[in-house]
Amino acid sequence: GSLGSFKKILPGNLQEHLAGPMVDLYIHPMWEINGGFLFGLTENSNQRIVKLLLGRRRGK
Repeated sequence: GSLGSFKKILPGNLQEHLAGPMVDLYIHPMWEINGGFLFGLTENSNQRIVKLLLGRRRGK
């Protein structure tokens, strides 16, 4: 989502807010996948988004 810049927060009808279910899959001790389907909560938000992240752990 987006509230605007730090110095100028947008009015509520121009802000972007998303919510939805997310899943974390730990496919390997060093790798994980996060994904979900998000729904827009305001008129200015994208109404549907598929989010997918691939993460690699660092260190021990």
